Amino acid sequence: MFLKRISLLIIIIGVYTNVMVNHPSSGMKALGYQQVLDLYGGISAGVLEIRIVHQPGLRVIKEAHGDKVAAVIPGRETDYPLLLDSFIKQGYRAVVECSALDAWHTTAAGQKYLEKMQKNSYRVVIFDGGHHLPTLGLAPDIIIIPLTHGYAAHSYMLDAIRAPVVAELAEEAGCMAVIATVPRWGLVKAEPSLTRITERIIADSPPAAVRSVFKPKAAHGVSLSNGICFAFVDREYLEDQTALTRMIDKISDQDIKKICLAFDYRYVDLSSAERYCRSLRRQYQVPVLRVNEPLKVASALFSGGVGENELSKSGYYSKNH
Repeated sequence: MFLKRISLLIIIIGVYTNVMVNHPSSGMKALGYQQVLDLYGGISAGVLEIRIVHQPGLRVIKEAHGDKVAAVIPGRETDYPLLLDSFIKQGYRAVVECSALDAWHTTAAGQKYLEKMQKNSYRVVIFDGGHHLPTLGLAPDIIIIPLTHGYAAHSYMLDAIRAPVVAELAEEAGCMAVIATVPRWGLVKAEPSLTRITERIIADSPPAAVRSVFKPKAAHGVSLSNGICFAFVDREYLEDQTALTRMIDKISDQDIKKICLAFDYRYVDLSSAERYCRSLRRQYQVPVLRVNEPLKVASALFSGGVGENELSKSGYYSKNH
């Protein structure tokens, strides 16, 4: 009877959490939303299955002086320099980043903190969609993919990307991140969830050989590593392609071998995305690949993706390119 009650409690918490994550309302938030989220996140993070799909080991951090893990939760503090300086000063071993902070690292100010964080902590990214694609050129230490039917997918953004594609692109770009997948139901953007999952991944990762100091090459929504350019094509870049090419040209002090694009499909359809790729291909004379799909969590659960007819289109990323 006791086990049944515990199971029922977890189910109720899970349903409540799922509703609030995907369809938040002020009325339900008043009913202890954050407390429930923290409770569910802490419980699930301790029992969910973590699969390591890329394990190069973790670099040794000499200047960290603690085992604490910090998580930057969306919607809270947005003064990132102040926040990261605080974590560095307190000796946090790892910092978990969600979408906004990860994107900030492509800015000039954000890149400076990539270099500061290298000495002191691991940078951990929750990779839940194509909007995180530029982070593959920014040398994260750990990438955590909340997995929905094989996809890294967001609750509302239409920019899902297949988890194997993330791992393949990371390897091709020389990204030495530990890449782990967890069930989407088991990860919520609450501190007990993100910190506990990160602690488990760190514990399961051996030390890596000494690596050279990373020097980021990035601009707004764009990064470059090992000759591969990664870009998230948001509404701004869809409306003005020259804005994207200016960013690419700004950081391309080496030959570009390939350009990988993730699109925000809330503002573009597949055929238009393909035309966008072809235009860049003509301009740069290199392969330009569309690497993500117009899916979010709900549609990824009940869909097999965009279909085989779309996979054969020119520009879609696959091992054959």
